[in-house]
Amino acid sequence: LGLQMVCDPLLKEKSFGIAEGGRVEDVKEMAKAAGESFPDFTPPEGESQEQVKERVKMFLEKMLQQIGAEHWVTKSQTVDSLSVSPPSSPVEGRADDGVKDIPLHALVVTHGAYMCVAVRYFVKEL
Repeated sequence: LGLQMVCDPLLKEKSFGIAEGGRVEDVKEMAKAAGESFPDFTPPEGESQEQVKERVKMFLEKMLQQIGAEHWVTKSQTVDSLSVSPPSSPVEGRADDGVKDIPLHALVVTHGAYMCVAVRYFVKEL
């Protein structure tokens, strides 16, 4: 099938520091004791939401650069020549049409807390 699997450490799960491997209830109690809400709480020695978001952004940039280098730009093309005109109707075209008729798909698999931060970034900041 010509599929390539790439493992990237930028997709690793959020570090929960001293709470790593513990119960969610315990982390919620730690957050309450610190006077913080659970989703925003960073356990000691853990990774903050902002740190995870920076990894999400770095991964996306890295992935898109790799896709661009491998699929979109040939020696005879420049990045400027890859501009795509929007379809004349929102119902024209298909998701798998790709850019310049190059079908391209990426499946990204990661962990729960990382994915929550990534989805929040997609929805609120992109």
